Amino acid sequence: MRRPFWERFLRILLPAAAGCSALSLSGRPGPEYHGETEGFAINVLNSLPKQNGSIFYADLGPPDLDVAAYPVTQQENYRLFHEICSSCHTPARALYSQRTLRGSWAYYVERMRMQGQFEPKRRFTTEEGNRVVDFLAYDSEQRKVRDWDRFEAQLRELGALYRR
Repeated sequence: MRRPFWERFLRILLPAAAGCSALSLSGRPGPEYHGETEGFAINVLNSLPKQNGSIFYADLGPPDLDVAAYPVTQQENYRLFHEICSSCHTPARALYSQRTLRGSWAYYVERMRMQGQFEPKRRFTTEEGNRVVDFLAYDSEQRKVRDWDRFEAQLRELGALYRR
């Protein structure tokens, strides 16, 4: 079975950081390095707090969004976003991310597009990526920026659920 990208990434990154015995990916002191690179990476991965296998608290949000009030173009972009993003992770990861700026979304989506070229998942073109960015920027403006207090309350709820 092929390991998820983030686990393969940590297997490369963590041994390089092994000299730092206070390494913490979860806000708590990390395990010390005892000479076994493989074991070190697994110990750190296992020390990450997880709820239902989630890596990020945003993953625990609802994966679907009611976009009936959005323009037709954005509804189509939402369907594309959902198809592409759900092939690797829950769409909630993006929907409940604190990102709001178009440039930040463009960087993130392009990074996912390039990363996806090496994964046996749903690959997508630059044009499709631009449509996903359009949706994420529009949605961020509508749900996050315009009603930040409500969105922040949702994030607090997800954070509390994640820490259970």
